[in-house]
Amino acid sequence: GVERVYNQILTGIDGQKRVIVDSRGREVKLLDTIEPIPGNDLRLTVDLDIQRAAENAFQEKAGSAVALDPRNGEILCLVSRPAFDPNSFASRISKTEWDDLISDPKKPMQNRAIQSRFPPGSVFKVIMTIAGLREGILTPEYSDSCSGSTVLYGRPFHCWKKGGHGRVALHEAIVNSCNVFFYHVGQKLGIDKIAYYATQMGLGQKTGIDLPGEDTGLIPSPEWKKKVLKADWYLGETISVAIGQGYVALTLIQTARAFGGFGVGGILHTPHTVSS
Repeated sequence: GVERVYNQILTGIDGQKRVIVDSRGREVKLLDTIEPIPGNDLRLTVDLDIQRAAENAFQEKAGSAVALDPRNGEILCLVSRPAFDPNSFASRISKTEWDDLISDPKKPMQNRAIQSRFPPGSVFKVIMTIAGLREGILTPEYSDSCSGSTVLYGRPFHCWKKGGHGRVALHEAIVNSCNVFFYHVGQKLGIDKIAYYATQMGLGQKTGIDLPGEDTGLIPSPEWKKKVLKADWYLGETISVAIGQGYVALTLIQTARAFGGFGVGGILHTPHTVSS
């Protein structure tokens, strides 16, 4: 992917030679020569030790891993598994090998780090926290009670902990990933504000990484549902979104970028694989 994006920089400019040949095609005189100009080298941001460690950790498992420097967006490692052998494409790939790749249910041709959508689950509670703090719904001292479930809009919503967490303050709610706490935050925020803050944090949109085929992910909204699914938004769907479930789906790269941004005070750098 890097070579495809930076192809013009890498290829350089072809040279040429003009000659006179005889009737047998033998060169008899050189008229002029234009020397070729070699392409530029690229220095990648990838840290080989981190990349190797991440690849070794996956072994035969399917999945993806991204590590980036939040101070500048440099990609330190990017892994997508299962993968394929790029040497197969160095010459003409056989039909059998190509058919095996595209029919594989694990989709080795898909770059899971930038093209696959995943429900973020509990990491989305950090986005909910920031939205709640910005809107004045939450304070660091704010607390709520979790008995293991809560009834909202006429139906029960359960916490992952059957007995509940009891009374939890904001920090404890994040540490213990309390669903009930964030159900209530989602109810108070509403889907429009959740979508607004998630989008402000770069979610549900391309990061601009210098690799081809990046997916946008999805931050749902009533407008999106009406346009795409031709249906109205139900209030109960907001409660699912509040804990990173429902329609919300993020790519790994945009999640890494957002959380890196939190770590450096809210600055979102464009992820990139080339440093110079």
